Amino acid sequence: MADHATTAPVIRYAALEPGGLLVFRQDRFADLQALLAEGRKGGGCLQTYPLEKCPPVRLCVFDPYESWGRDYRAINRVAGGMRWRLNGATGAQPLRGPVAFVATPRDSLSQGQLDLLVATHRRTVVYLRKKGRL
Repeated sequence: MADHATTAPVIRYAALEPGGLLVFRQDRFADLQALLAEGRKGGGCLQTYPLEKCPPVRLCVFDPYESWGRDYRAINRVAGGMRWRLNGATGAQPLRGPVAFVATPRDSLSQGQLDLLVATHRRTVVYLRKKGRL
């Protein structure tokens, strides 16, 4: 009997590193979860947030448990700017560490969704550089 790690579907998603680099990847959802938790010791859970201007794409972040202490991962300013552009809200907390944009745990992003993410990323980076925040 094959384990879930080898039989789970591979999905295409956009990973955004804290420094602002947008990379398109193809992994199993469990690999995506490991990527987002990278650099954070201790427990936490994966949170997904819908993006009003880009349904059904969701923003995925690793949310550490408060009991494990302060989150020292770098603030991801580009992710925060993209969230604002795609959702019209910044949220209560800054985004930290790598984030990902996914369709669902079983579906890949379409080419149209990827194109929208690239255009939004480009506009966000230009804006943040102009303001001296990147």
